[in-house]
Amino acid sequence: MNLWSSSGSMLAYLGLGSNLGHRVEALLRAMILLEENAGSIRRISRIYETAPLYVEEQPSFLNIVLELETSLAPKELLHAAKRIESQLGRKTRARFHEREIDIDMVAMTDSSGNIITYHDEELTLPHPLASERRFVLEPLAELAPHLQITDCMTVAKALEQVAVQSQDVRIFSSVEKAT
Repeated sequence: MNLWSSSGSMLAYLGLGSNLGHRVEALLRAMILLEENAGSIRRISRIYETAPLYVEEQPSFLNIVLELETSLAPKELLHAAKRIESQLGRKTRARFHEREIDIDMVAMTDSSGNIITYHDEELTLPHPLASERRFVLEPLAELAPHLQITDCMTVAKALEQVAVQSQDVRIFSSVEKAT
């Protein structure tokens, strides 16, 4: 089911992560390229350092969520994000393994603030695992706690549920630790 309007601007909530190389630099370069190719960044969460969730034998991730005002349709934005990942040197690895940069589309809203529902073989919006991932919910809650992330749950409510898990997510406070 694809429900979205291509008229006017939309807000996209994008999750960015990196756990290889100069992590902060990777996030900053991705943001610059998103602004050059996809829209205007309105707000950015703090940076969070996150222990790997699915494959534990890898470095910690730095994660942020940003709010991007865009006129791109969901698939156009997805393709722009994939081009940026490639431009920044992301290599193809097994799912949930280390990444130079990762740009995930978490959710989009139309110009009236209504959540956009989209699903095809390449993309599902809202992101089907977002409500289970504290490393997405913590930074997203800074920007849009009342955003409907599932049919019956806001970001704030989903965060309450996953906050009791032992997932290691903390505010990243030292640039010296960035590499």
